[in-house]
Amino acid sequence: MDIQSTSRTVPKTKRWVIGSFTDTNEFSVIPTNWLIRTSSPDGRTIIYCKWPPPPTSVTSDIINIASEPQIDWPSYKIRLANNGKEFTNFKKAWHHKFVLTSDLSANEVDELKNKKLCSQAQNSNFHKDSDSSETEEEVYNILELQGVEKNTHKILSTANSNQQMNISQIPNIQTNRILEVPQTVEDYNLHQYNMTYSLNNSLLETNVSQASDKQMSKKCMDPQHTDILEKLNQGIIENNFMLKRLLAKIEIMETNQKVNSTGGDMYLDPEFIAQFPIQNSDGYKLVEDHIINETEYTQKLKSFIKTIGGTNLKNNVVRVLSKLITNQYAIKCSWTGRGKNIDTRIGDSGLMNSIKNVIKEHYSNTYTDSEFEKIRKKKDLGKVTDRHFKRLLQKEVKTNLINLISTSNFEQSSSQCLQIFNTNDGHVVNDTIFNLLTEPNILIDQNIPIFNNVNDSKNNTLNNNFSNTSNTVETHICDKLRAWNIQFNVTHNCLNSLLNILRTEGLNVPKDGRTLMKTPSKHTIIQMNNGSYVHFGIEQMVYPILHKHKDELNNINNLKFGINVDGLPLSKSSKSQFWPILMCIVNVKIISKYVILIGIFHGFEKPSSVDEFLSFFLMDALNMLENGINVDNTLYNMEIAHIVCDAPAKAFLLNVKPHNAYHGCNTCIDEGVFNKTMTFLTTNSPMRTNSSFRNETDENYHKGTSPLVKLPINMIDDIPVDNMHCVYVGVTKRLIKFWVKGKKDIRLLDESKNDINKSILNLRSYVPSEFARLPRSIDDIDHWKATELRTFILYYGHIVLKGKLQKRFYQHFLLLFSAIRLLVNPETCILYNEKARILLEKFINDYAILYGSEFITYNVHNLIHLPYFVQKHGPLDSFSAFRYENYLKELKKSMKCAKYPLQEVSNRIIEKYNQINSSTASQIKYPLFQKEKLNKNCSYNVSEIAYERVILHENCLLNINSVNNKCVMLKNGDLVIINNLIKFGNNEIKFNVQKMLNVSEVFNLFNFNLSSRDIGSFVVDFDFLSTDQLYNTVVFLNDFKCKCFCLQLSVCKAVINTIG
Repeated sequence: MDIQSTSRTVPKTKRWVIGSFTDTNEFSVIPTNWLIRTSSPDGRTIIYCKWPPPPTSVTSDIINIASEPQIDWPSYKIRLANNGKEFTNFKKAWHHKFVLTSDLSANEVDELKNKKLCSQAQNSNFHKDSDSSETEEEVYNILELQGVEKNTHKILSTANSNQQMNISQIPNIQTNRILEVPQTVEDYNLHQYNMTYSLNNSLLETNVSQASDKQMSKKCMDPQHTDILEKLNQGIIENNFMLKRLLAKIEIMETNQKVNSTGGDMYLDPEFIAQFPIQNSDGYKLVEDHIINETEYTQKLKSFIKTIGGTNLKNNVVRVLSKLITNQYAIKCSWTGRGKNIDTRIGDSGLMNSIKNVIKEHYSNTYTDSEFEKIRKKKDLGKVTDRHFKRLLQKEVKTNLINLISTSNFEQSSSQCLQIFNTNDGHVVNDTIFNLLTEPNILIDQNIPIFNNVNDSKNNTLNNNFSNTSNTVETHICDKLRAWNIQFNVTHNCLNSLLNILRTEGLNVPKDGRTLMKTPSKHTIIQMNNGSYVHFGIEQMVYPILHKHKDELNNINNLKFGINVDGLPLSKSSKSQFWPILMCIVNVKIISKYVILIGIFHGFEKPSSVDEFLSFFLMDALNMLENGINVDNTLYNMEIAHIVCDAPAKAFLLNVKPHNAYHGCNTCIDEGVFNKTMTFLTTNSPMRTNSSFRNETDENYHKGTSPLVKLPINMIDDIPVDNMHCVYVGVTKRLIKFWVKGKKDIRLLDESKNDINKSILNLRSYVPSEFARLPRSIDDIDHWKATELRTFILYYGHIVLKGKLQKRFYQHFLLLFSAIRLLVNPETCILYNEKARILLEKFINDYAILYGSEFITYNVHNLIHLPYFVQKHGPLDSFSAFRYENYLKELKKSMKCAKYPLQEVSNRIIEKYNQINSSTASQIKYPLFQKEKLNKNCSYNVSEIAYERVILHENCLLNINSVNNKCVMLKNGDLVIINNLIKFGNNEIKFNVQKMLNVSEVFNLFNFNLSSRDIGSFVVDFDFLSTDQLYNTVVFLNDFKCKCFCLQLSVCKAVINTIG
């Protein structure tokens, strides 16, 4: 091989690197004096290496000697591993090569090399099983999903759907069963080009055998073959465009068949039919006279209009007008009768009124008269003439070829050359094939939640991107402006400027934003010892929510409230802070998303007196608990379910010693031991009781009488441990810090840590849309949010740590992982409650052995109390502080001026209150369907419609074209892949699925009689998917149990975790 412009430096001392040959993907240790570096025309460095030719057998001795290469040695292209790291020691280089090519981790390789086993003291804590035995441990590495941007994450969004996760870009797509999209009419074999084109999510997947890759590479590097590629691409475009036209014609045929099946029921005589389409003004006047004078004629006309039908409003109007009026006469008609050569006014005619009445009746009076003027003029591709189609085809070919030539580099390698047909820049197929999908009218839903929906920080994104067009109603311009201002939190100057522009255009809107938003000019501010307080009132804040959702509360008489109090610093540059009192209705799912602000304190330190701080709230709460709340003549009884706070706020409200005191535990009477910090080493201390708290029997615990004793609650059971601060921010974060920044015998090796970070980076592409944040490097652990820590421990921590973390620490982590998974799941939190307690007790006892007894702090100790509170209140998420913490973030973001913070917050709350009372927008009704598939292969019934995605409820999206949103578990325990979503009947859904037949466990804790199956974690093999008629079948929505988090380990292997 003749390499031009090469350079090779002979080092004074022998050095070696590890590289892989691009042709065979085989790794080898290579002497650096065998390397040849050259530069490509675009400035990239390409590395080759000299290698002894056959029949010479290249042994490790030859590589170790590293003699100078001979002139006749051939050159091979290679890729350097470990960023080209050089080794001065051949044995170390050979060892690292072994690690790269082995299934074992670096720790296990060292163990095998040194033939050392873990000490009996370390192994005595765990029984031998599949993961703790002395056999080789399997390493889990997340498979990188090719063609997906790792730094972006679309959360339940429909925007840019053609640029979303393109699962068909993954290598070896035909063997990767989970990523396959079911074949449809859109799949064709273009034999004349000797390639297979699979249309999937607006992407053309080109499958070429490895044998032809080298030939293709040579052609791509030769400019003489540019013309061949252009002709090839031109043929592809022409075929795809013709295919697009055929599919559009099929759509018209399907529409006609739908219409014929739901036509009118009135006989239309030939004399009536002959009057249409109207060809001149005389015919028009005749029809108008019949409409005015004959009621039966009007009924016939409406029946005739019903038989025409259409796929949507626009299509229906276009089809009806084309059947009733000819094109020649339509030129002489206008809506108002004005214009040159216009002799007919049809805007208020009987004919047009009949059309309006029929269509409005068909669409359940959803659309107003203004919608009839939004008729698209561009004809569908299936309706244009052959002559015009040829013009469009020439334009399409010309446009796409120009884009292709401008973005393609014909001197690239074979893999780059084949990407010509896959790049988004080329748009060869992306915008050609799938733009034939019907583009529905997206009418923005004006129903913006007034009290922040904080169960999940992405719910607003969901409501903004998916809109229910059938529920959209006309809203006054002022209501729209109020909703817009609340949603985007714009400044007063911005709002005033917009109002001024609207007024200059003749719209009747206020001059000032304060008038528009009905901002109060006075506030009732109560002065306290070291700050000020505003009380909004429970009834005043709860009533509008109950009134808005009264239809969902038909069979509910008792409302249970959760309460939260916490401090909120307003800035880092001052001590200014809020102490809000928050409330949430927890026993009604439809309104549990609302967090309600009852009162708020502002000062430069926490309130000096808890009695003064809670006095107005307690007076209001006692009144509501006694009398209930009357909403539209319906009385709802009130009950306090729990009070959730972090440790400092809980000690403040209970008026007891803080969490770092000797008697700091709020649940049991365990006395702490000071060992560099306060530790609680006992796991079986007696529990505190309601009576002992109210009687203040423990003088070492109580500082005074808590005002909360006035409430009819259990002072121990109803004030549970908050799992967000305890489990996620407390224990989980501390464990990761041990592994990243801990002592030398605990922390991860750099190589293992890099492997974990790489796996975390790869799994970002698999995160379902329900998750608000994508995972990031464990090096950033100091900046991780609570939701990121929750995702780590519940869904992927046990995967990315397997084989990288030392076995004793990994087994210890599995105890916490298993216990929390059991307590989070509503089905297992009670059934396996005692088993979870045993696991947590074992975790705490081993924590002292592995990490040190000085780290058994308040949070670690409180793990033992979690099963007790789960028995009282249900799964962990039902008494979590996540919703309240998210609301605090929204509250802080609403601040526009720090000069008068309490008045500012009061204004924003009252503005939202006014908006919820005046909002006329209807509620979003689920399920929401998106992106209709016009050519479905799953049903031949025209009343059934196939879709690509559907939102089942506020926090559940299914998408058959997205690897992270298509795996579910059925109620019978089967794990399935969704291939088709079909809507039928009254918004009912059925699914075409494939069952996973080879399902195994991730781990097994034999000592506790617990398998990963029990906690919803499975290993599946995609080579064993159901293909026969028995399993590859249809299931319905009531068979659906939960969505799954699928992490692909290889082409045919994945770990699946159930989601909540």
